[in-house]
Amino acid sequence: MTITLTVESLLLGWDMKAVVLLLLALGASWGLHITESIPESYRLWMYFILTMLTFFFYGIHETSIYDLAPVMIIAIILFSAAENHRIIKLCVVTYFLTMGYDLVFVLEESAEISVLVVTRILLHLMLVFMAGKLVEFGIKRRNKERKITDNRIVELEETNRRTEDFLTNVSHELRTPINAVMGITAVMLKNEENPEKRKDIQAIQNAGQRLFSQMEDILDYTEIDTGRIKVGKDAYMITSLINDIIHGNRLTDRENLPELVFDIDAGIPAVLLGDEKKVKKILTHLIDNAL
Repeated sequence: MTITLTVESLLLGWDMKAVVLLLLALGASWGLHITESIPESYRLWMYFILTMLTFFFYGIHETSIYDLAPVMIIAIILFSAAENHRIIKLCVVTYFLTMGYDLVFVLEESAEISVLVVTRILLHLMLVFMAGKLVEFGIKRRNKERKITDNRIVELEETNRRTEDFLTNVSHELRTPINAVMGITAVMLKNEENPEKRKDIQAIQNAGQRLFSQMEDILDYTEIDTGRIKVGKDAYMITSLINDIIHGNRLTDRENLPELVFDIDAGIPAVLLGDEKKVKKILTHLIDNAL
């Protein structure tokens, strides 16, 4: 707007002192925008004041009187992005003041005020007034919808939190009976010599192990989703961890599956620092998926 106004001022011979000030203000505004040295709310008001001063300077010339309405409507639409009711009202007030100045000092001296002039001015006043009201209505509606959406998000987050707490509590409660089943089946396997019965007990133990692993996955998921996951930093032996995985695969019925072979790099230290359970779970998942 300032650049267009500068060109028009040069072509029509308007006062260039005001244009120079507007150009300096424009440069300062861009400097503030790029550096962000002033809070955004203050910068917004500075931009608004500069825009209104530019608009007023443009509007006090006779050739611009009937162009003011579309220019101000564009400015209102532009500032609607800030969602500030006071700025929209002040835009309308600035337009009314500029038109009032034109009626008193410009139109009165340049030409006789006819019925056509009056009706055109009234139409423009009404258009700018309605534009301001429509933009304010849109801002109110957006704020209302945003409030409803925010409330809905809070409700969904609360529901999600309750669901995660429920899953966590259920998983913790189920651990005890499953551990009991697995412990009892382990004792029964030691004391049972009948192959058929041992096979059935082994099937029960394997099912309990799979269910226990699923519960561990649920707990991990809820911890990750809620940001409460904790990674341990304890010393553990990698060979012991690998042996546990090999033993677990031997207990599982894997007929017609490839042979599982581990090859540990000799450069890996015997003792590592980390979360042994999570490392074991990651390796187990990778191996199970591969098999």
